[in-house]
Amino acid sequence: MEMAGLPKVDFINNIITANSNTVSGASLLRFLMGYYKFINNTIAENTSTYLASFTLSSNAQNSEAVFFNNIIWNTTVDTGFGFLSGNIKLFYNIVRGGFQGEGNLDTDPLFEAGDTLYSVQGASPALNAGRSSFSYNSAVINSPPDDYLRNLRPSPQGTNPDLGALELPPVASGIKLYDTQSFKYLLFQNYPNPFNPATKIRYQVPENRDQGTGIRVTLKIYDVRGREVATLVNEEKAPGSYKIEFNSSRVDNPRYKVISSGIYFYQLRAGNDVVITRKMILMK
Repeated sequence: MEMAGLPKVDFINNIITANSNTVSGASLLRFLMGYYKFINNTIAENTSTYLASFTLSSNAQNSEAVFFNNIIWNTTVDTGFGFLSGNIKLFYNIVRGGFQGEGNLDTDPLFEAGDTLYSVQGASPALNAGRSSFSYNSAVINSPPDDYLRNLRPSPQGTNPDLGALELPPVASGIKLYDTQSFKYLLFQNYPNPFNPATKIRYQVPENRDQGTGIRVTLKIYDVRGREVATLVNEEKAPGSYKIEFNSSRVDNPRYKVISSGIYFYQLRAGNDVVITRKMILMK
């Protein structure tokens, strides 16, 4: 692809995969003049018989490309990124083969096998490895407020964003990631987070005149594949504020003899309408 006559272009939240090229890099972008920003993209598993999986080329001295919070990785070539010419800067990326710049990593992002969106596993080094903003040449580059799937970024708020186009790993259809705080049910961020082995989760049940003094509430833990790990609450609750502990070393589930490090979701359900889900990190 060639970009000409465009002084400024931003590439944000893209998933660039399955390209091939026998002449140069598998995904080749040639920019002639201008300022280009690549922010929170996943560029993965592109094949090439020459150079890298993603290659930039420029023949203009006054052109520049800045990469921020991306994953550029390919398991079939030794180099994830290359450039033929031009002024190119990388900050806070995972790059196969490495690249000079603050925050860059050369380590396997641990993609989920078979996932066409190239989400990462719960132990991926891409998780929380980005930055919400970065200052470069007197300008501030910001990570977008949501991801490829329109999930809020970062999640949870106040943490560092994930690298790549996805902020949250895709979750099985049984878990809906939406927040119905308009019902005034509240599910707070667990503390501590990250945790090992135990953390406390606080939630609030409001008064509900239509359903009497109590309503059935469930609070469950799920892994990134949507499999239930534990049920912490499953009973009617009167209006009020509650706190409960999740201890990863005391899970009564035959599927999980050992709870490994990674991302987990805890989900509050109340009645037929209220579903609130948050993310927590177990770090052993």
